[in-house]
Amino acid sequence: MPGFMVEKFLVQHAHPTTVFGVAVAGRVDLNLGPTNFFPDAQDTYLWFPGVVSRAYNSSGLSVTIHGNCPASGNVLLEVAYERHQDGVTDLSLTTNFGPGTTAVLSAPSGGFARSVTFSVTAADADNIAAGETYRLRIGRLGTNGSDTDTGLFEFLGYQATNLS
Repeated sequence: MPGFMVEKFLVQHAHPTTVFGVAVAGRVDLNLGPTNFFPDAQDTYLWFPGVVSRAYNSSGLSVTIHGNCPASGNVLLEVAYERHQDGVTDLSLTTNFGPGTTAVLSAPSGGFARSVTFSVTAADADNIAAGETYRLRIGRLGTNGSDTDTGLFEFLGYQATNLS
């Protein structure tokens, strides 16, 4: 479809590592990594590198996160993009990200797989452009008062498309 971009990432394609107490996932071969869990009462992040599709229309992004959550409470999740334009040399884990966009995932009765969708404006996506590399940061803001869940959030994957 012209003008349509879809990016999908499932956790079984990840090989997580721990860097300074923060889980980091990268794209590698199929079925190498375990499921990633975001504990309560702490801020936990995953980073995913990528290249923006040439079909990206600069309107912003719709990012859907899929996961399993416990039986009660809310999980506060955040997504943020970091654009890698020409000449960027500082690729530390904490700098250069656009402002984060948050959404609350409410746990269903009994706890099972759920999804939450974020609308990320072009400005909030760090003004990424077609063909550029980027990092997507997905996190649980467990220290925030809006995150009332006291269990683990199991991250299963995400999908990003053009914001229409």
